[in-house]
Amino acid sequence: MCPHKRAFVLDHGIVGDDADGNLYVSCPLHKRNFGLKGGECSNDPEMKILTFDAKEEEGVISVLLPESDALDSVIGTSKWMVRQATAEAYGKGSAGMIEIIGPDGRVAPEVAQAD
Repeated sequence: MCPHKRAFVLDHGIVGDDADGNLYVSCPLHKRNFGLKGGECSNDPEMKILTFDAKEEEGVISVLLPESDALDSVIGTSKWMVRQATAEAYGKGSAGMIEIIGPDGRVAPEVAQAD
């Protein structure tokens, strides 16, 4: 989520790398560049995005999220976010399965598996 207007637009941003090889996503609305590792904004030190640990193994994407209440207090309804991300990933054919891993290390019940 871009912190400028709390807009969910970074999935439409351009991903690039800086002179040191650090990956970033550029907000398509506000032209701010956010580092994918720590979320820092390279062209506005007052802006920052949340980042989460993620990994891909054999077509399975796993994302480690904080407790739902903590996540909801910052970005909104976590159940919507999980369903939206899952629907978009399956729609684009980018993953066979998405696992949302809670702080306890267990897979969240919102997980869906491709047929």
